[in-house]
Amino acid sequence: MVNRTFLCVLAGLFASLFIAGCGAGGAYPPPLQGLNASNIEAGSLGMPTTPSNLVASGVSATAVTLSWTVNSTNESGFEIDSSTDGVNFTSVGTIGPKATSLSLSGLTPSTTYWLRALAFNSFGSWGFTNVVTISTPSN
Repeated sequence: MVNRTFLCVLAGLFASLFIAGCGAGGAYPPPLQGLNASNIEAGSLGMPTTPSNLVASGVSATAVTLSWTVNSTNESGFEIDSSTDGVNFTSVGTIGPKATSLSLSGLTPSTTYWLRALAFNSFGSWGFTNVVTISTPSN
């Protein structure tokens, strides 16, 4: 059984929904009736499922190739985010639907990067892949 607090938090993410009954003993309004653990998933909300198994290969002083497993059928594309501190990420590239890899160039030699990916569409995105860390060699 899904925790009522979880549903209320999830519903709170959608500002357009008014959730009466998120208190103790309240009934779920019609938009949330019938929700359970098996249908609270990315695909059921219209957002693409998170890609998995992000791997970095072919690391050079200025480039890397990233690959991942596509787990959705409704993505508009994939976004790659990069960080040089492991905390603050910035989008550094996008690629279209069904893509399973991306070559990222313009990296700085002798720098450590944390990289992650997500699938997106007009409904948004569900979450990020695992984070991979690379260190570019010097020239």
